[in-house]
Amino acid sequence: MTTTLVTGANRGLGLETARRLVQAGHEVFLGARDARRGEAAARRAGGRPLLLDVTSDDSVRAAADRVRVAAGHLDVLVNNAGVIGSIESAGEITAADMQACFDTNVFGVVRVTRAFLPLLQRSPAPVVVNVSSGLGSLAVAADPDAYTEVVPVWVPALVYSASKAALNMVTAQYAHAYPAMRINAVDPGHTATDFNGHSGAQTVAEGAEIIVRMAMIDKEGPTGGYFAATGRFPGSPMQRKESRDEQAPGRDRVRCRVRAFLSRLHPVQPGRAALPREWRRGRDGLSPVPAPARRRSRWRAPLRDAQARPR
Repeated sequence: MTTTLVTGANRGLGLETARRLVQAGHEVFLGARDARRGEAAARRAGGRPLLLDVTSDDSVRAAADRVRVAAGHLDVLVNNAGVIGSIESAGEITAADMQACFDTNVFGVVRVTRAFLPLLQRSPAPVVVNVSSGLGSLAVAADPDAYTEVVPVWVPALVYSASKAALNMVTAQYAHAYPAMRINAVDPGHTATDFNGHSGAQTVAEGAEIIVRMAMIDKEGPTGGYFAATGRFPGSPMQRKESRDEQAPGRDRVRCRVRAFLSRLHPVQPGRAALPREWRRGRDGLSPVPAPARRRSRWRAPLRDAQARPR
C-alpha cells in the first residue's frame, strides 16, 4: 500500500486531497497542528491523524519518528500547509511580515522535506508535491496578458506571492538534487476555501484535482515541473526533458565556453564542481573541485613575483 503524508490536512484542499488519496488506496497520514481538528479530519477522510506543526523543528522531527515507527517508509509527501500572510500594501510590509509567512510556506516545506527524506528514500518511487500558486510565477508577474489566462487579476499580495515564488525555486533545486524522486510544484487555482474566505471561483474538489494527479505519478513521471490543472504552468522552473534534449548541442557549446573562461579566471573550476557525486552529496557543504596542479602553479607564479617586487 502507498504511504502518503499530507500536511495542513485538517480542512480545505489538504482534507480533500487526503480523502481522494484514501479512496485511491493510499494509507494517508493527515498532518495538522491542532490534534482535535486533525483527528476529526482523519475520521472524515478515512486516514490517520498526525500531529504536525510545520513551523516547529521538534514537532516535525516527532512526526517523522511516528511515521517511521508506523509505516517504515513514505511514498508520497504533499506539502500543502500554508498561510496567506499580511495583505498590507507593499510599502507597509515589514521584514517580520515576510518572515512569518515564509516560516510556513517556505521554511516549513524545507523542514518537513528534510525530516522525511530518509523515509522517502526507502520508497521505490518517491513523490513530493509542493502546493504553490499562480501568484508565485515570475513569468505571470512579468506578463500583463497572462492575468487573463492564468491569474484573473493582479493581486497585491507581496508576502504570499514572494513565498510561493521561493517555494517554486525550492522545488526546482530539490528536483535537481534528488533525480530519483519525482518532485513538482502545483497551482490548484483560485479555490473557494477558508483560506480565502471562500472567494474562489472553483470548488475544493476541482482545486484538489491537480494535487491528487501529481501525487499519483509513477517513477517515470515528470520532475522539477510547475503544473496547473490545464497542464504545465507558464514559466515552469525546469523544462521538459525532451525540450532540453533538443537544445543540448547549442547549450553544450555555450557551457564549454563558459567553463573555459572561468577556468582562466580562477584555479577553482565552477563548471566541473557539480560533476563528482561526492561534491553533490557531501555533508560538510559544497566543495568545488580544484584545478589541476599545473594550472594552479601558473596562477601562483605571477602572484609570487608580484609579492617579491619592492614597493
